[in-house]
Amino acid sequence: MKISTRILALFVAIGVSAYVAGCNQEQKSAATEGAKVIQKVMLNPIRADFAPVSSIKEGRKNIYVVIKTLNNSYWKEVVEGLKQASAAADVNVYMGAALRDSDWETQRAMLEELDSKKIDAVIMAPTDSSLLAPAVKALKDKRIPVVIIDTDLYSKDYDASFMTNNAAAGMKAAEEMLKLLQEAGAKENQELVVRIQQSSQSSSAIVDRLDGFCSYWNQKAPKSWQLDKALLIDYGDKGMAQKNAELALRTAKLGGIIALNNNPTVAAATAIQKANRKDVVLVGFDYAPATAALIKDANFKAASIVQNQYKMGYEAVTTAASLAAGTKVALKNNDTGIQIVNAKNQADFESSLKNKK
Repeated sequence: MKISTRILALFVAIGVSAYVAGCNQEQKSAATEGAKVIQKVMLNPIRADFAPVSSIKEGRKNIYVVIKTLNNSYWKEVVEGLKQASAAADVNVYMGAALRDSDWETQRAMLEELDSKKIDAVIMAPTDSSLLAPAVKALKDKRIPVVIIDTDLYSKDYDASFMTNNAAAGMKAAEEMLKLLQEAGAKENQELVVRIQQSSQSSSAIVDRLDGFCSYWNQKAPKSWQLDKALLIDYGDKGMAQKNAELALRTAKLGGIIALNNNPTVAAATAIQKANRKDVVLVGFDYAPATAALIKDANFKAASIVQNQYKMGYEAVTTAASLAAGTKVALKNNDTGIQIVNAKNQADFESSLKNKK
C-alpha cells in the first residue's frame, strides 16, 4: 500500500506527541519506538477480511462490522455477542478487523470497500476517534445507519453507541489503585511512583480513562504519591507492551502500574508475576488469563476494570437491525457498565462467567 508523506508525517507526529488530556503527561523514549511501530503498520497492514459470524440466509438484512483486532480475549467476547445477536435479530452479520488496534488506515479501507457490498447497517469500533470520522460520515451521507461500539467517535455522524463510560471507569481505577496501595502498606508520607501503560493516544476510550484516572488521583492521592509523566505506549504491539512493562518495573520507588487497556494489562501482569514483584500493585482493564492469574495469586495486589463487551456486541447488532428496518433508537449513547474484579470478589465473578455459558 502506498503511503503519502503527509499521512506518514501525521502518524509520526502522533507517535511523538507530548500532550495527553487531563494529565499533561510527557513522552520520552517510547515515542520514538511508537512511531516505528506505526510506520510498520502503515507499510504492512494486516487484516481479517469480512466473513460471516454465523449462518447466512437469503432475504435477511446485512450488517457489516469493523472492529479493532481479534488478537485478544476482549474482542472474542465482542464477537460472541455479535454472533448470538445475529440469530436473535434474524440478520446476517459479516465482520472484519484490522489485526492491530492502532491501524486506522486498514479500518478506513474496509469501510470504503463497503461501497461494493449490499449493506443495510454498519457497526464500527474505531481505532482512531478523529481520523475515522470522515469515513463514517461518508456512510451516513449514503443514509446507512451506523452504530459505534467500544470507543467513541469525535463526530455526531452515527445513530447509536454502546460502550463503557470511560471517564468514570478511569476514576474507579484510580480509587481501586489507592485502596490496593493502602492494603499493600504504603504510607501517606512515603514517596512512591505509579507508571501508566496504554496502547494509544488517539483512542477516545483510553484518553477518557486516563483523564478520569488523573482527575481522581490528583484530588485524592497523597502528595508524595506521584504519577510518572512518561507514558508507556505500545501502539497495539504486544512485544512493545512487554518491554514497557519491564521498563516500568525498573522505575525507582515504584508502587504501582495502571494499565488502561487489555494489551498493556496482560503485559504488566505477566512481568510482575515473572519478576515476583510483590511490592508492585497493578490495576488494569479487562480480564485476560494472565490478569486473572495475578489477581488470584495471594502474593500480589491486583485488580481489573472489566467491561461488558459481550453486551456491546449484542446490543449493537440488535440496534443496527432495528435501524435497518426503519425504527428510531430511544437513546443514542448507551453505557454498558463495568465491574471491578479483585481478590475479594474474583471467585463470584468467575462463577458468574461460567453461568453465562
